[in-house]
Amino acid sequence: RRVHGQLPGAVADLLDTPGAFVRVHPLLFSQGINEKQTIANFGSNNRIFASLLGSSELQDSINDEGAQALSAIWAERREHLVNFGLASGPAKLWDLELMDTLLGELVRLVRVSHAAKTVEILTIAADFVRLLGGGRATCCKSSKDRTGMAVTFEQARILSGFHGLIDPVLAAASVMRSHGVRRENAYRNIGKRNYAFNSLQTMLLPKSFK
Repeated sequence: RRVHGQLPGAVADLLDTPGAFVRVHPLLFSQGINEKQTIANFGSNNRIFASLLGSSELQDSINDEGAQALSAIWAERREHLVNFGLASGPAKLWDLELMDTLLGELVRLVRVSHAAKTVEILTIAADFVRLLGGGRATCCKSSKDRTGMAVTFEQARILSGFHGLIDPVLAAASVMRSHGVRRENAYRNIGKRNYAFNSLQTMLLPKSFK
């Protein structure tokens, strides 16, 4: 199936001819953060309960596959940069050492974080894909509560990393959660400008998502 979309001018200029085909590399990383993931992790760590509580095996498999796919994409891109003289000097497009370090840490986390809430998998994957020039999206089941926490955390991280934000990242994220467009998104979904977390769910969320 063909997907049509408009590219930024700088990207379009890189294409050889108008209407050229662009190869798309879809991949996925998954990290549950709510109480259901806590239960699934317990099932993974206590196999006797796995049939009753579930496990993190599917998530682990998704992340393994995503890390392998991203590694293959970067290996191909890295070779291209080196062969065409774009890895150093005035024509340098990427910091290869930084990219290698980020990807290496992502692969390591995916390998060791089975049955754990390792949200750094999401943040490092986001940073790497952004630096690589890829497009990405964040989504939970309803695209409302957990997505709202993830998006505001990422926005605060971007403000801190690229726009000179002085305030602590989590403090900035908290402001956007209280006053930003995420509450309007909740209103359009459920008719209320509130998130649907109860006290137990909030307690079990990772710190960066509270």
